[in-house]
Amino acid sequence: MEEELFCLPEIRHEIEETDRAVLALVEKRMELVRKMGTIKREKGLPIYDPARERELFEMYAQCVKNPENLDYAQAMMLSLLRASKREQRRGLNVYFVGMPGSGKSKLAMKVSRLVGKGHLDTDEMVKAETGVSIAEIFFSRGEAEFRRLEAVMVKRAAVQGYSVVATGGGILTHPGNLQIMKGSGRIVYLDKTLEELCKQDTSGRPLLARGRADIERLYYERREAYLSAADFKVDPDTPDALQMLIDYCGE
Repeated sequence: MEEELFCLPEIRHEIEETDRAVLALVEKRMELVRKMGTIKREKGLPIYDPARERELFEMYAQCVKNPENLDYAQAMMLSLLRASKREQRRGLNVYFVGMPGSGKSKLAMKVSRLVGKGHLDTDEMVKAETGVSIAEIFFSRGEAEFRRLEAVMVKRAAVQGYSVVATGGGILTHPGNLQIMKGSGRIVYLDKTLEELCKQDTSGRPLLARGRADIERLYYERREAYLSAADFKVDPDTPDALQMLIDYCGE
């Protein structure tokens, strides 16, 4: 009995060393999970892969040599898998889409601050990249070049993650943007009414030079795409709109 008690400190020390090694490996695993999340967001790939999860559990069962430890090992790995998915979901963006003048930029900035996430604006990113205004890009380089630049910024926003992102009104017109946005986050449609949209000053907006006529045209051209893409929809002019956005973006 005395001999067994004498061994206890050695065993405890070995357990502590084992725990340190396990924790170092857990930390390494989570860093790799974050890298994987970045790649998935950039490529528009889904966070959850059921087939891959089944493969991992089969591998875990084969790696455990002592059957008495199998339940413990599987419980530990299940906890790690859940933490990994939670971490990758935490890195997802929330993209605000909607018509020009629907309040995407102002609301994204306000909501990001209130929920503790980063803030990005694809129009501002394009302007920072080129050093000129959006109107100047449309005038001197054409809409196609602006859409190309905008798509580059969507990918950058996806890679950065952890943000509320204001997008341009025509973000869904470029092939590939929707896949990147869906794979790297959730989409909120700010569904401002047509009558309210028509009250805005459109003098500085390249695609709305004719005012109400252009607003109505774009509204009916794009509304179905917004509705189809949206994971959540809210009229920004309703009294509880801000609280609804905070609740949704803060999840």
